[in-house]
Amino acid sequence: MISFCSMLTIQFAQAQGWVGTPGQRLIAVNDSLKYGSLFVGIGTNTPTSQLHTTGSVRFTGLTQLNAAPRFLVQDSGGSVFWKDASTIGSSNSWLLTGNAGTNPASNFVGTTDTARLVFRTNNVEKTTILSNGNTGIGLSAPIKLLHIHSSSTTAEDNTLMLSGRTPSIWFSQNPTSPGNGPISTPFARLGLASRTGALVNSSVAGDFVLQAMTSTGSLLFGTNTDAAGTNGQERARINPAGNFGINTTAPTAKLHVNGTVRFESLSTGTGSVLVVDANGNVYKASTTAARVANTDDALQQEVNELKQALADVQAQLAALKSGSLQVTGSNTASESFSLSSAPNPTSGNTTIRYTYPGTVGHAYLTVTDLNGKQVKRVDLKTNGGNSVNLSLDGATAGTYVYSLELDGRVVESKKLMLAK
Repeated sequence: MISFCSMLTIQFAQAQGWVGTPGQRLIAVNDSLKYGSLFVGIGTNTPTSQLHTTGSVRFTGLTQLNAAPRFLVQDSGGSVFWKDASTIGSSNSWLLTGNAGTNPASNFVGTTDTARLVFRTNNVEKTTILSNGNTGIGLSAPIKLLHIHSSSTTAEDNTLMLSGRTPSIWFSQNPTSPGNGPISTPFARLGLASRTGALVNSSVAGDFVLQAMTSTGSLLFGTNTDAAGTNGQERARINPAGNFGINTTAPTAKLHVNGTVRFESLSTGTGSVLVVDANGNVYKASTTAARVANTDDALQQEVNELKQALADVQAQLAALKSGSLQVTGSNTASESFSLSSAPNPTSGNTTIRYTYPGTVGHAYLTVTDLNGKQVKRVDLKTNGGNSVNLSLDGATAGTYVYSLELDGRVVESKKLMLAK
């Protein structure tokens, strides 16, 4: 039985039709009831293939077959063909096992619009490249060509590490290797010497090297910012001649300091004396330190002797002002006495020792300042013994006079130095 389908557009030279077989198959036949080719169009009245559809195609309930060696492809005209699965990626796709014969001008991994390129691991974004070329590691909005950020909360956040035989960083205005650029092109390097002579000729393993590598460039150290808030303020520099300058941009000596110099907690020793000329240059004096020290010691001794003599005069003057110095004891055999103190100088307490004849009716120890004002007065008759433990904790530092007063007259006066 021949049935004609009015919903399909059939194109052929002779009359066409469909015939159903007992196996429930629909077969195209011509007017001679012979099998023949048949172009069926869906959405078009001019089909150009046996099945030509201008709309979508849907398959449901398909059986999965992972071992199938072919897949369907479509050309620019819409015709469908099969392609060997082994050829996937050989022309237009990137293979997981690598690619050969690529053209950098047309073959690349990246975007063709302004969207950022993202790289993930464990489905978490780790690296991004913006359309302006800024690359961020650990953040999605880098503000520099390379911007590394770590959100680690550990005490030591080691964000960047270089390793190798001699790990180093080059700095240059020339995009090629610094060694290939002209000598006037500024470049420098920062690195770790892992062997003798690495980076600089005198280095040894473990040296950290910071080097300006031109014949005119200096190594600068800056802090804070300038008035514009963009550049730092220079604090020190090492020029190509090896001169180190602090607070000067033109050091003329191996150490050139423009400002104050301070040495603290220096150890003692012997050596030459340093002298400074009118321009601030430091030299070694022709006079040895020993000679200068000896001269200074002699001068200091004279000063001390003058101070001692002055103190003695002041002590006598203080005794006169107090009215107690009436007669100076002769210390004869019939009138023997003595007076001494230790320690002297003292920082607060001292022991004053004394002797006097037993025939004396009244005996006192008095202490006055240099203005004659009495500070202490001790009755030796009630004291007992031959010493007084004297405390001057409340007194101010200076020179005091202690005197032995027997029966109303001062027979001996001596000075006492109080140091705080």
